[in-house]
Amino acid sequence: MRGGIELAIGKTEIVYGTEKGSIGQLNLDLDAIRRGWSISVESTAGSVNCLSAKYDFTKDGVPDIVVGRGGGNVEIYSTGTDSGTPERVLCQNVGDSVSSVEYGFVSDAAKEDLAIHTFSGKVLLLNDRVAVADPADGQDPGSAYEAAVSDGKYLEELRKEVGALKSKLEAEKGFLLPQLRIL
Repeated sequence: MRGGIELAIGKTEIVYGTEKGSIGQLNLDLDAIRRGWSISVESTAGSVNCLSAKYDFTKDGVPDIVVGRGGGNVEIYSTGTDSGTPERVLCQNVGDSVSSVEYGFVSDAAKEDLAIHTFSGKVLLLNDRVAVADPADGQDPGSAYEAAVSDGKYLEELRKEVGALKSKLEAEKGFLLPQLRIL
């Protein structure tokens, strides 16, 4: 079991992932456990190491499912579909086995990021400013993500901000050090 969401009093949805790479849903109520949807994937995709079903990444009003795989893939499945079965809207390989995925305010105080942690210790951020594309335009979300990453504007802004913080830190150090006296 990877997580449960209480839908109503006495009803809970459990979204799970398997070592073979499948993801699925179980619906629990006071009387029974019922199978919901199930998605089998190619064995080359890798095992499901972690998943989260808390955040509406696609901004369609329904929380999406983020899957982190042993093969390095991070996949986002939209659950706001008419079919009732989630549809994959993003698949991005991060080059290392994914150990956890979580949401939080990291790069912007107004918008949440998807934080991806890998087994080698890398922490990567993904947000809707670069990953969500409008399927009606025929644009692939993965290509939108890659274009934004290669763009470098966002990265350049972060570098400037880090430089300004380093300068401020050095100025503060210079202010504090002369006040110290060794007895």
